[in-house]
Amino acid sequence: MPSDVTLVIPDDLFVRAKQITEVGKEKSADELVDLLEEILASAQPHEIDVFEEDPAVAREMQAYIAMHPLLKKTHFGKHVAIYEGRLIDSDTDYERLTRRIDAQYPNGFVWVSTVAEEPIQTFVFRSPRLEEVE
Repeated sequence: MPSDVTLVIPDDLFVRAKQITEVGKEKSADELVDLLEEILASAQPHEIDVFEEDPAVAREMQAYIAMHPLLKKTHFGKHVAIYEGRLIDSDTDYERLTRRIDAQYPNGFVWVSTVAEEPIQTFVFRSPRLEEVE
């Protein structure tokens, strides 16, 4: 089943994509999908490792989700850092927090997230279409 996706792309990339697909305007979205499939099919596995689940990422994400109801009460709107299943730091400034985390945990995975209404934000993507922006 196809998914609808809307992409915001740089102007120069839009112009190149439009030039490539202008021949058959009704086929332009299909051509872009075919091109994406071709690129993904030829990519090496290490280039697309986002599909492989990292145990550390899964562990910290699950810890964050479990802590979310309490974090919502105590840290709503703040950025929090979760390491080894526990809250290790928080800050209203994302950059300050990540600098501290990078300095203290240079080799470990630390889950950093902004505490919002839902623990994990849902993104909705619509079908790509080429539109010229004035």
